[in-house]
Amino acid sequence: MKFMVNSFFYIGILGIVSNMSSAIHITRLIHIARQLLFWILGFMLTVHYSLFDFPMRGVWWRCVAVLLPYLLAVILLAQAVGALFRCRESSIVWLLWLSIPFLLVSGGSLPPEAFPKWLYIVGKAVPSSSAVDAWIAVQSRGATLADVAPELTLLWCLVVFYGVGAVVANRRSITH
Repeated sequence: MKFMVNSFFYIGILGIVSNMSSAIHITRLIHIARQLLFWILGFMLTVHYSLFDFPMRGVWWRCVAVLLPYLLAVILLAQAVGALFRCRESSIVWLLWLSIPFLLVSGGSLPPEAFPKWLYIVGKAVPSSSAVDAWIAVQSRGATLADVAPELTLLWCLVVFYGVGAVVANRRSITH
């Protein structure tokens, strides 16, 4: 089937065409998710942990259970923010500018006790805050999913929140 230039539009970075069937959408999304998990998990568990001699006490499927909502939340956050700007390159600059505060609030460089309580609570809206805690618990300490249930619940809530935001923002940008 040949498409004319004016007969379709793209939604987000996935290049999903509006007049494609839903089976093609689902197949493409499954393929992208599988590739992301394979490369990220493969790098994290083989190269990164071996190179720096970090302890690896986690089971691979628990790591996937932590990475999946994190990746979905980050992707949907990027799509929601990207639709708010006229030119998508501006959103990349904006997110790059916020990456250092996101890193600080997530506890990657400073412990959460070093921040005021209000900043710690606001920082929980960033997917990396909960994901860092859950990843360290599962991978380095060998925690079960029940041990990190609060972090996973918050990550799935962020997936829903940013997913709704991405859909609303993309529909608004398409109609205008």
